Amino acid sequence: MGLLARTRQYDRRRLLDGAAKASRGHSRRKRRRAIALYREVLEREPHDPDLHRKLAPLHALNGDAAAASASYRTAIETFVERGFPDRAIGVARDAVERLPRNVEFWSELARLELERGRKVDAVEILREARRVFRKRRDRKTVAALLTAAWKIDPQHLEVGLELALQLRRSRRRARALEVLASLPVDTRRSVRRVRGRELRVAPSLPRTGRYLRALLLGR
Repeated sequence: MGLLARTRQYDRRRLLDGAAKASRGHSRRKRRRAIALYREVLEREPHDPDLHRKLAPLHALNGDAAAASASYRTAIETFVERGFPDRAIGVARDAVERLPRNVEFWSELARLELERGRKVDAVEILREARRVFRKRRDRKTVAALLTAAWKIDPQHLEVGLELALQLRRSRRRARALEVLASLPVDTRRSVRRVRGRELRVAPSLPRTGRYLRALLLGR
């Protein structure tokens, strides 16, 4: 009888309305209240992606990046599994805005866009992510992001030029030169830029000559 009474006390609509109202508040206390109410519903519906989508930003605002990441991840994965890739993309976009230094969500967002056939968008997402990681300790992350973008579009001049520079900074000059060799040099400007980057990556007399020829002759 006691168990039946407790079951009857559960009112999903009341809990969600209360959570939505509390989440509109600007105080940490209000957000904690909203989180508690959403969690009460999630005890019964642990994989509801809409609940996790609403819960994640509250965790992020309260400074709990781990809990926010977990909810974002659950929402993204569940939307994908249920055949709603565009909704998963929406959640991933919110995740990179709330947790910009979580490279996992940048990569996931680019992957989802690529799976939808939006190659240009995927590359631009990875380039945008690169601008978030500006510290010296981020060099490996930046190189990984640019490498992923370059693999999507090996003919992207801006990506290739920047990737080559990052590889040089990691003392991977040979790989940097391979990337530069793959780039299109079909305009005077692109020839000058690629030859200039080759000279910067691995200075030598022959490369100096090629750079000067590019400046003077455009080839």
